[in-house]
Amino acid sequence: MQEDTTTLQSEVRALRKEVGQLHALLRRHMESTAQQHVESLIETTRSNMIDAVAHHYGQQVDETLERTMVDGCEMKETCKRAFNTLLQRNLEQLGSTAINEDALSDVRKELLKMRSNAPYESCATCFSEATALFERQVELMRSLRIYNDPVRERREVQEIDEGPFVKSVIEPVANKQRLQMLKALANETMTFSALSQLTGLSGGNLLFHINKLVASELVIQRHERGDYMITEKGYRTLAGLSDIAVRIRV
Repeated sequence: MQEDTTTLQSEVRALRKEVGQLHALLRRHMESTAQQHVESLIETTRSNMIDAVAHHYGQQVDETLERTMVDGCEMKETCKRAFNTLLQRNLEQLGSTAINEDALSDVRKELLKMRSNAPYESCATCFSEATALFERQVELMRSLRIYNDPVRERREVQEIDEGPFVKSVIEPVANKQRLQMLKALANETMTFSALSQLTGLSGGNLLFHINKLVASELVIQRHERGDYMITEKGYRTLAGLSDIAVRIRV
């Protein structure tokens, strides 16, 4: 009888160990799937947004040139086609994940070359408008984070206010469990119990980490005792971390 009990206890321990291993495997799979979903969602959203913006700016090039170039000039249509071709070609770069300075420098050089061959004083007006359109495209590339101007980038880095930035962004995500929660909440809303199951934390320990995310406005609770969900700031922070991970190949 004693031998049977010992054998049973041994089998139970083995089963518990196996269940624990399966649970850990399932958790890792869920985390990986959620991360893939976030990355796919970010890329799809980015692609759709860039397509829409490129279409809008493409239409704007032709309309703006027609409206602002000098009327009555015999070269207007020829120059407009040349400007249009150059600017539309520049817009095609929006599909890239990164644009280097050389690509934009080539466009600037082409505009200067065309300007040096311009026959009339009034050509200055048309070249000014074409250059302004080009610079607006460059600003768009900066806003989409596909063009990094080294000088501007260094200036923006120096403008970071260390205290608030560390407190509201770096500290809240500088913890494995908090980052786990943020990743999971990017995929769906979750209850306190679900977050406990995800992280392995419970009670006041889990609440401490949730409150860190809530206090930094990365996560909110929909209502008292309600589900937790990621905020826009939380999603942008997570997307930024994902971008950093890709760029430095962590």
